[in-house]
Amino acid sequence: PGGVWAEMDPLGQGRVQILTLPGLSAQPAALVGELRRLAALSPGDWRAFAVLAAQREPLYPIRALLEEIGIPVVWGLDRGKTLPLHRIREIAGFLDRLKERRNQTTRGTALIEELTGLYGAAEAAGNPWIQLLHDLLADWRGESGDAETPIDPLLEFLYEGLAEQRREQRIGDGVFLSSVHGAKGMEFAHVLLADGGWFANEEVEEPRRTYYVGMTRARHNLVLFDAGLGNPHTRLIEGEHALRRTPALDLPAPAEVLARRFDWLGLDDLFIDYAGQRPATDPIHAALAGLRPGDTLRMRESDGRLELAPPQGPTVARLAGKAEGTWRERLPWVEGVRVVALVRRCKEESGAGFRERCRVDSWELPVGEVVWRP
Repeated sequence: PGGVWAEMDPLGQGRVQILTLPGLSAQPAALVGELRRLAALSPGDWRAFAVLAAQREPLYPIRALLEEIGIPVVWGLDRGKTLPLHRIREIAGFLDRLKERRNQTTRGTALIEELTGLYGAAEAAGNPWIQLLHDLLADWRGESGDAETPIDPLLEFLYEGLAEQRREQRIGDGVFLSSVHGAKGMEFAHVLLADGGWFANEEVEEPRRTYYVGMTRARHNLVLFDAGLGNPHTRLIEGEHALRRTPALDLPAPAEVLARRFDWLGLDDLFIDYAGQRPATDPIHAALAGLRPGDTLRMRESDGRLELAPPQGPTVARLAGKAEGTWRERLPWVEGVRVVALVRRCKEESGAGFRERCRVDSWELPVGEVVWRP
C-alpha cells in the first residue's frame, strides 16, 4: 500500500491526500505549494504532474500563479481546437526537406543532427515544435535501430506520430493543466484534482463518474482539494488509505495575477487570407518570419478593425468578424497575445473568390492565446 512513496513522502506516505481549504480563493496557493513539495521529493520532469478540474474556470488562477513563479505549464486545449501540426512552420519546413529527398536513405542520428544544425541548441530549447520533431526522430531512431532506411517509411512514421500528438493535445514540457474530459486516456505520475464545479445537483452519477476518471489518471500520487463548496465526492473517501489535512498557505500572489484568463485565438478567429493578399515585398511577411513561439503581440484597433502586431512592427494578422465581436468589448483588459505557433496557409486552400486576391503562394498565421483580466 502506498507504493514507493510510502517511504519517499514522510507526510503523505503514498496515501490519497484530501487537502481541506478555507475557500476557493486559497486553492491556487495550496495546490502550487503541494506540487512543489512533491517535486522536491522526486526531482525530475514537470511532465510527471497534472492538474485537472471539472471545467477550466478553477484552472485559470492556478496557471497564472504557476507561470508567475516560473513553473512551466502545458495548457490542454479543448477538443476541436487542436492545431494542424503538419502545417506548423518548423514541422512543415522539415517535412518539405524530407519530401525533396524521397529517393534517398538516411539514419535517425543523422536526421537529429540535421535538425540541430538547422535551428541550433538555443532556439530549439525554447521551441516546442522543434522539440516535438526531435522526440519523434529519436523514436524513429529506436524504431529503426538507427539503420539506413528510405525516406518514405520515415515520413509515414512522422505523420502518424503527429496525429497521435494532436489527439493527446500535449505539446511541450510542463505541468499539464486540463479539464478531466481533456485528459481522458492519459496518465501521470502525480495528479492534483482541483475543486470547483463538482456540484451534483439532481444528477449524481455522471459527475461522480467524471471525478473518478480524474482520480484514475494518477499512477503514484493523488491529491484532492476540498474548498468547502459542498464537494459530494471527497467526503466518500476515508480510511487508512486516505489522509485529510489542512495545508499551509505560504505562497501569496497579487490579485491581478490570479485574475488572468487565457483564451485560445486559433485559425477560426483570424482573417485567414489577410497576409496572403499582400505582395511578397510587404513588411507583413518579414514581420511574420521574425515571430517565434512565446513572442507577445499587441491587440489593437485600426480603422475599425481589430489587428495583431508586435510591440514594434506592422500588423501581422486581423481578427475575423465573430472574434472581433468577442474581443472588441474586452480590448481594454487585454494584456497581450502569446504566439503559440506560426501555421502555414497556401493559396490553393482559399475559396475561389479569395484565391484571386492572393498575392503570394503561401503565408503564415500567428495562432496563440489572449491573456486578459476581466
